[in-house]
Amino acid sequence: MSEAAFLSITEVEVEKSQLDNHNKGSCFALKKLHEDLTHTISVLVILNNIANIAGSLAVGAIATKVLDDVWQGFFSAILTLVIIIWAEIIPKTIGERYETKVCLAVARPLYFTSKLIGWLADILNFIAKFFVPAQQLSHTTDEAEILMLAKIGGEEGVIDEDESEMIANVFKLDDTKASHIMTPRVKMFYYSIDQTLNEIKESLIDCSYSRIVLVGEGPDDIKGVAHKNELLVAIINSQGDEKLENYIHKVRFVPEQAPADKLLKDFQDNRRHLAVVVDEFGGVEGVVTLEDVLEVLTGEIVDEYDAVVDLQQSARLENSDK
Repeated sequence: MSEAAFLSITEVEVEKSQLDNHNKGSCFALKKLHEDLTHTISVLVILNNIANIAGSLAVGAIATKVLDDVWQGFFSAILTLVIIIWAEIIPKTIGERYETKVCLAVARPLYFTSKLIGWLADILNFIAKFFVPAQQLSHTTDEAEILMLAKIGGEEGVIDEDESEMIANVFKLDDTKASHIMTPRVKMFYYSIDQTLNEIKESLIDCSYSRIVLVGEGPDDIKGVAHKNELLVAIINSQGDEKLENYIHKVRFVPEQAPADKLLKDFQDNRRHLAVVVDEFGGVEGVVTLEDVLEVLTGEIVDEYDAVVDLQQSARLENSDK
């Protein structure tokens, strides 16, 4: 029973038991036993074999004295069947079904027992290494398992379908590159640093972007970004003759192969919402925003100002038509 329970319990269940259970001694023992699962299983196997051998010898000795040769064979067959059912099938089924409860119930005595006979388990494990390559037993949860759990949870109603989809999208972050989610250069909205506020006033009012790229000689010569609010305030304050270079803010440059999760962390750490995407030679490929990264998680975020749903896809279609 205990062996099946320890083989069935997962790392998540062990950690959850630390929070839910008030028996700190059992929780501590369970955590220690699960940290070295190979050693724990070896101790359990030794204890099981000692119990089975001792029980068989005792029952066999009694049967030899009480029963004749004919009944001894019949008794052995019945005893074997009873052992299989009551000592193997039923206990292991219980252990697999109620793994957390069983593990917590036996954790403390098993922990102290492992301290007493652990040396024997170490010797047997050392000998076994010469015949079978050592492999640490563990219940590791990989990405595929989490995705499957999220999918099943969504299908069974344990979590909402949109939550299940968002969990799946989280794992897409490290596989999604900046070049996949950026606004391409051909669709990039920008002003020249030599333009004045009066020159861009009309288009600025209609512009839906809060941060606008500022360039020097062209889109390959990006100097920084300007904040729309600052420009509007300057226009209201009758500073329309000033050039945009007076309102420039530094912009970060990121490689086109930068994964979305790194971009998200970079935006958070540097308190930026926009970065310029460059190729391996430093050429401008486009711009990527915090919203672009968040759309990997949530899907396209389209507001009332967006003429198309996916600017990158639109750019690819236009290029293919040329």
